[in-house]
Amino acid sequence: MFKLAMKLMLSRRKWLIVIICSFALMLAATFSILMASETIKSNLKKAAYQNYGEHTGVILGAEALKEDVRKNADSVGEFALSDRLILKNGKVVSVGWFDEEALRLSHIRLSEGTFPSKANEIVIESSYKKLLDKQDGQVWKIGESKLLEFESGHEQVTLAGVIEDYSANWSVPAGVEKGKDDFPNILTLKPEITPYQTHNYMFQIKANKYTALDQSSSLISDYGEGFINSRLLHTGLIDYGTVSTVAFAFQIVVICLSIISILTLLSFYFANTVKKIGIFKAVGANSLHLFSIISYQYLIMLSAGILLAVPMSIPLTTLIVENTYDNGKPNDLNWAYIIGLNLVMILIISLCVVLKTIQDVRKVHASSVASSMRGNTQQLDISKLRTEKFILKQLYMQVVTFKKWSILTVLSLSLCMLVITLSIFIQKETAGIWGSDVDYYISAQELFQSKTIGHLEVLKEEGLTISANDVNRIESLPFVSNVEKTPFMVDVHPLIEEEFIPQSLGNWISSLDPEEGAYKDKRIIPHANYQVVDAKGFEELYGERSFEEFQGKVLLLLPSGIHGENLKGHEMQFVRKYKSGSGLKTQEWTYPIYDVMDASEVGMEDLAFTVILDEETAIKNGMFRGYYNLSISTKDYLSEKQTDELESILSEIVSTTPGSLYQKISDFEIEDTKISFFFGFLGKLSYSTAILLAVISTITMIFGKYNNQKLRWGTYMSLGMSKKRVIQYLGLELLLYLVCGSIISTLIFLAMAFWIGHVYPISLYLLYHLLSIAMISLLLLTGICLVRNQINKHSIHDLLRRDE
Repeated sequence: MFKLAMKLMLSRRKWLIVIICSFALMLAATFSILMASETIKSNLKKAAYQNYGEHTGVILGAEALKEDVRKNADSVGEFALSDRLILKNGKVVSVGWFDEEALRLSHIRLSEGTFPSKANEIVIESSYKKLLDKQDGQVWKIGESKLLEFESGHEQVTLAGVIEDYSANWSVPAGVEKGKDDFPNILTLKPEITPYQTHNYMFQIKANKYTALDQSSSLISDYGEGFINSRLLHTGLIDYGTVSTVAFAFQIVVICLSIISILTLLSFYFANTVKKIGIFKAVGANSLHLFSIISYQYLIMLSAGILLAVPMSIPLTTLIVENTYDNGKPNDLNWAYIIGLNLVMILIISLCVVLKTIQDVRKVHASSVASSMRGNTQQLDISKLRTEKFILKQLYMQVVTFKKWSILTVLSLSLCMLVITLSIFIQKETAGIWGSDVDYYISAQELFQSKTIGHLEVLKEEGLTISANDVNRIESLPFVSNVEKTPFMVDVHPLIEEEFIPQSLGNWISSLDPEEGAYKDKRIIPHANYQVVDAKGFEELYGERSFEEFQGKVLLLLPSGIHGENLKGHEMQFVRKYKSGSGLKTQEWTYPIYDVMDASEVGMEDLAFTVILDEETAIKNGMFRGYYNLSISTKDYLSEKQTDELESILSEIVSTTPGSLYQKISDFEIEDTKISFFFGFLGKLSYSTAILLAVISTITMIFGKYNNQKLRWGTYMSLGMSKKRVIQYLGLELLLYLVCGSIISTLIFLAMAFWIGHVYPISLYLLYHLLSIAMISLLLLTGICLVRNQINKHSIHDLLRRDE
């Protein structure tokens, strides 16, 4: 039976090649999408671990032993802070150690040297070593000893190695305090005896993000204080799960659309071989024999498609990765998962083919030998069709011949158009519109902890800030055009006497603070923002008057619709309550109100109450110690040297501030939109695959219907119809499918676009939609030209002849 099946296939080589290539194209697309997604995920995980550590969370001050914690986690490592080193510039260097498991979870990398192997050896973070070298005026080389003045006393230590900066990237607890609850910047060898009553642990829970978050929170609450490694889960691995979801969705799309096309091809392949199957039946072949013959053919086609798909998927995988994340080659892939999922997809396709085979065998079994040998010819009844126009009757007959496949063809064409338009829509909408004038953004601290005492927010710790000196270094660079700076004044509260508050402002305050908090009979304005300006900044903001008149006063920017002109000329008080030793202290300041403006007048859309102070006076009066975040704009076309100079300063600032954030906006934009481009690229790949198969199956169906009804076409031609006219009727049928598919896909897209909402104009997406229709039209036109060439080879005698 196998040899017979082979002979049947080889007798129809063109069909064989088309079907094998169709199988290969479908499988190559699904294989490559899976391989690319797993490659991207593997490299995302590797980069995330290197940047933020592999630990899921940290437990601080636990009394439990490491073995007890290990019972509830997959991996546990211990670390400790043992001392501090205060540099001359005020920077604090934390000293401590990691045990072997913690060091493995940390993914800390040496830039030179080795990790400590003796009690007096250390390794130090690169940025802190540069600060030490700058302080001492000489470079500390590997193997050299140096006397360092730690808080516990002087100690002679040997530099064993230098590690890449890591601690500023890692998640830290809210209100972090250097040397208390951060991570060591100088690593020593773990002592044999650790005289600590409490322990700090890094733990790993191997689960999906949401399960890991729940289990980590529970684990931390069971053993004391701590925090989750949010930068790993929410920054480094932010796209990890989405990549899997998007890839799986497009695999399903490709398989579904491809199966429709391939089953159409197989149906017309079988329709054209049914005469030979009828001969087998006439010479005594039973249903099992017929099933074997047809099954072997389909199995050989599928197997050949798989063999061809494997080498095709390799360059496709590379193409997807390089055009989306471009994050390296396959690394530590889960081959068992990849092979298993591919086998599942092949089984699904095989099941469809088996069901198709059973259907074909049943058709042959149910028909007589004579009807099988005549071929699969449909007789159509058009007596009930209420029209006398020949063109409508003929078009109706063409469409309802194999009407199931006509419907599936319209469906596949409409879904192909929808796939590319929706993928572009989602890509552009999720990427958003980037048009910021800011080139760099740094933040000293993402989180802080506070407690409300007497309606005033009191910080748990002072908070880490960017010093005024560091800001001055940035502003002094000639190629920096602007630095927007936010002073760290989250615990400073503005106060206004009740009698001076206008009604609109009072209502606004009450909406934010229903309890109407007060301090010394003055209303506290909740959630106030602060900005500080120098002479240049004041001129840009308020160019009508001199900066000297403004100094020592405040300018108020009110949310749109809030009136407060009567406040001008009055005084505004500010209060801060802060921890000092075991108690609390209070600071108060009083400033005259220079002017009151609507925020929209100065181009601001902030809905908060904003206080503008002059920078020099605010620092002199001790209202803030440093800046919370900076938004830096540069002049156009910076040279490589200028870019390196600025980034070196910014790196020096953030690398010595635990929990800080550094963003180069151009790089951040690229990283933030990678998942959008991944979605869009897979959409284009799925569209390309599906539309090629859809066009092949559609043209095959048109030509198959022509062959099925060739006796009728031969009769038309014998009565004077030209072959050109025949081609026109076939083209008209094709046009009908294309128009129906276009209308359906357009209506579905418009409904989804208006339901989801959109940023870009809908006309832009309709243009993309028209381009996709034009591409399909061009391919279908090419296909109909091939059909024309085949029809021109047939004479009227060939069409009218009946095989005996």
